[in-house]
Amino acid sequence: MSIVESKQHFLAYVQRNHFPQSKTAVLERHYQTIKREMERNGTWRRDARFLDVGCGLGLYTEYWQSRGLKVTGVDIDPDQISLARNRAEVKDLNIRYETAAAECLPFEEQAFDIVFANSILEHVTHWERCLGEWIRILAPGGLLWIETTNVLCPRQGEFRWCPLYSWWPSFMKQIAVNLALGPLPSLANYSPCPAQHWFSYFQLRAVLEAENLSVRDRFDCMDLARAGIAKRIVRTLAVSSGLGRRLAYLLVSPLVILAVSPPVRESGMIVDEHNRALDHVGSGL
Repeated sequence: MSIVESKQHFLAYVQRNHFPQSKTAVLERHYQTIKREMERNGTWRRDARFLDVGCGLGLYTEYWQSRGLKVTGVDIDPDQISLARNRAEVKDLNIRYETAAAECLPFEEQAFDIVFANSILEHVTHWERCLGEWIRILAPGGLLWIETTNVLCPRQGEFRWCPLYSWWPSFMKQIAVNLALGPLPSLANYSPCPAQHWFSYFQLRAVLEAENLSVRDRFDCMDLARAGIAKRIVRTLAVSSGLGRRLAYLLVSPLVILAVSPPVRESGMIVDEHNRALDHVGSGL
């Protein structure tokens, strides 16, 4: 299959399988979680400046705009951005779209109150640079949402026909990536950038806390009023201890982290050379 054919399959797959109607309830829960966490820190604004990193066709981006947020979408794929802009024009939606890589964004420092990165970090080449860039554009007291692969949970949706893929050794994962980029693009759902990285909560927390961000995860932020008995039990296990959280992450995927920027930050606090300092942080559990 040629690159062009693979790209066409990918666009068709995304449009066919990722309609916002089927995801409205999930996005609404995300919105309420973000709102609740920012209210907890006294930084919530109904018209918050919101960046959707890796927005693709803009299907989710349109939901965020419908909630009154000042929304910008960015994606590395110009074809998807073109389609997203066309959708916004037809629907007369006030959404700004830009074409750019997640690790090199065309925005000023502290430009956004919310940076939403859903299923992005695992696909980029330099994930540490991405984190540094997202922190750079985050306003004081702003919230960074990261949703990514969970190395502890055996269930995953990145690769088809690969049971327990999260636990595979690196060389086997690389074989799967090479197959997805070559003769078997359907293996990674026709993604032009198959998932390369698998993370633990403890790994990402160490990196973010080194940048002076306050870090909470899906268990810390759970709405107990809406949680069933099973979720409450897993949550109790997760917050009991470090070992308990590891055990809880065996059961739940993906990894969701909400990191809050310090209320006061000096301009230029996050700089490119500091990204290189992140390299010393280990990738183990």
